[in-house]
Amino acid sequence: MNPNPQQNNTLKRAQDLISKRYFTLARELLEDALSSDPGDFQLRSALLKVCAETNSFQEGLALLDELVLEQPESDALFQMYPRLLVGVGRMDDAIERAEELYERMGSGSFPALAMMFDICETASRTDRMGEIIERMVPQTEADKIGYDVSRAKMLSREKRYEEAAVLFDDAFTRLDGLQGYSESVVADRKIDLSFQAAKAYDRMGDYDRAWASATRAHAVNKERQAFFFPDHFEDTANKVISFFDRKTMQALARAQAPQQWEPLYIVGNPRSGTSLLEQILSMHPSVANGGEMWITGSMQQGFGRLTDSYNEWPLSMLDMTTADADALGTQYMDALRSFASGATVVSNKALNLSLQVGFLSLVTPASRAIMLYRHPLDNCVSCYTTNLLVSGHIYCSDLDHLARVWLARRRLQEHWLEHADIPMMELAYEGLVQNQEAETRRLIEFIGLDWNDECLEFYKSKFVARTISYDQVNRKMYTTSDGRWRNYEKHLAPLMDKLAPYL
Repeated sequence: MNPNPQQNNTLKRAQDLISKRYFTLARELLEDALSSDPGDFQLRSALLKVCAETNSFQEGLALLDELVLEQPESDALFQMYPRLLVGVGRMDDAIERAEELYERMGSGSFPALAMMFDICETASRTDRMGEIIERMVPQTEADKIGYDVSRAKMLSREKRYEEAAVLFDDAFTRLDGLQGYSESVVADRKIDLSFQAAKAYDRMGDYDRAWASATRAHAVNKERQAFFFPDHFEDTANKVISFFDRKTMQALARAQAPQQWEPLYIVGNPRSGTSLLEQILSMHPSVANGGEMWITGSMQQGFGRLTDSYNEWPLSMLDMTTADADALGTQYMDALRSFASGATVVSNKALNLSLQVGFLSLVTPASRAIMLYRHPLDNCVSCYTTNLLVSGHIYCSDLDHLARVWLARRRLQEHWLEHADIPMMELAYEGLVQNQEAETRRLIEFIGLDWNDECLEFYKSKFVARTISYDQVNRKMYTTSDGRWRNYEKHLAPLMDKLAPYL
């Protein structure tokens, strides 16, 4: 059945937002449409794309299972399985699904092999990476570019960074002549290749070329005309800080009904060590790793409908009743049910948490929060030279915007420490990597659990980190990223000016 005009318009708008990396807006649009027509296949398929792009892997996998039951012959749906299974740390299942996809696609199986290769790279299964490259038989120009990119990634694994960088840069140039692909797809590939080259140049010690490669990626992203509005972000932070003072929070309704799990909110910037911290904690048998859970965004988005409030957020909190808070707490617990199993504590490191700690402390009052900090210049350099654009962090393409977002988030962290009344702990990333055992023991004590030696061997986890930080948290603790900003100091004047109070 063809979609009706209103649905078709919603899909087009959502697809446009997705192509520009405005994932939050796309989700809001789709969820609003689905509230009227929850069974619509096309709307749910678009939402699946948003889940995959925003690391909402648990939610995405559940949605994908539903969609595949309805259209089991869809290769386009089936090929989402490996990515989402990687996201929840089920690497063997992801490889198995990629093998199934290879069989399903027959003569068009090169993309399945490329996907399989990337999964094995994520899991550091170097032996299989070589085997897969040998199976690759590129036919089209796109295949040939993909083959060379796989070779370049293998060379990087072998620490042959100069050869890898040459291949990454060559593939970037060849993408200009690629036929049959949308501008958005080509741009995504160019951005990824630029960041891959930046990483190789960084490992070589050629920091000027590393910075130039990252800057090239950001230039490609800017050509999309995907704009970030730092004033709006700062205004939102200011409204939250102004509203959620201690007196107001004590007067607001809060959940009273028992809740099965104790949420642990890991509040930090991207590239501040949230993935490392979560993986350390998840080695404890009583802690489940929730990753970047979107559920808190969905709860806030639906808050006005639940409370029948006409006020804008956060003033709408004034209309929340105890029953509303209990309903929201139940909604959060339901989001944990599919993976928390025997745990008592479930972590969440969603990047919108800095804006939501006050709200969440009321609807999950048994929760705790860790305020995680990293040296601001190290943090921002890592954000600038890593492909966070793929997850919609478009503010990273402008150093002024990057600094302003960092400062707003830090102000929020400091505000919650003073005004929220759930247990909170401050932790420095540098302290964690330099004093691993002492800081890990402090963490475990903070969340009220008995010590477990396995927390010191986080790199042995059967789960692979679900984010772009996988290559750092699936190996032993290292300190080489401390002070990395000095390699790029001559490029950092805009950051230094803005971040001076914290340097």
